Amino acid sequence: MDNISIKANIKEKREEKQITQKQMAELMDMAYSTYWELESGKTEVVKPALFKIAEVLNCDAEELLIKDYQSAKLSLNQEQSKYGQKIQDLSSEYEQRLVALQKMKDNEIETLKQVNKTSEDLIESLKNHLRDKDLIIKMKDKEISSLRDQIETFL
Repeated sequence: MDNISIKANIKEKREEKQITQKQMAELMDMAYSTYWELESGKTEVVKPALFKIAEVLNCDAEELLIKDYQSAKLSLNQEQSKYGQKIQDLSSEYEQRLVALQKMKDNEIETLKQVNKTSEDLIESLKNHLRDKDLIIKMKDKEISSLRDQIETFL
């Protein structure tokens, strides 16, 4: 920001507080001519002087730098609020997606448990069939053996 805008803001704020240039110089512990040069723009307002002026005028240094400080502050707050709302919306959307993913995961786990149970039942059934087959084979082996014995006896 240029020195002309700063000086205009300082002058406006000083007049708003109904303080003369002479009073400002006294409050700042400087010569009237030095203060006059600051406010008139003949001397550049450096940070220490800006902060001292802000202190004497009981305002933020930003108010002296920005012409319409309250409007700028309100605009900034609105932007922050807008982004805050966007963050809340994104956070809510993220939360919903996480819940949906958790449900999908839970459904997949349940499906895998059912597939596992079905596989275990099938394996048990196959084991039973194998046992039955082994019993049948043993019985058939005995029958064959018995038939062989009978055949040998007849021969």
